[in-house]
Amino acid sequence: MTKHNSKLRHTFFVTLSIIFCATINSYSQDDKKTQEILKTDEFIRAAFSKGDIETIKSFHHPDVIKALGYKNVLTGRDAVIEGLRGTLDGFTLEFVENKVESILIQGDIAI
Repeated sequence: MTKHNSKLRHTFFVTLSIIFCATINSYSQDDKKTQEILKTDEFIRAAFSKGDIETIKSFHHPDVIKALGYKNVLTGRDAVIEGLRGTLDGFTLEFVENKVESILIQGDIAI
């Protein structure tokens, strides 16, 4: 597989992950939390569009685990950011649509 195809596939999975993570039929009665999550989503998308690695990094837990493909599982914020850095070196990401379908909030965790 060429380096270009690998980066394109990585970009696809990162974008797909963000789309699946940013969803909105809230199962919580707390509209304030839902609005905060949606505002954070705007910040994340803006950071991706600008290629702002430090801001993107700030939105990831140090122990994050991301499955970007069946055999591409990244463990830890540093691994995720390194993979993303390679993608952003070769591509500019722009979100043309963000359809939020649902948000599940339980305590301090939102899905």
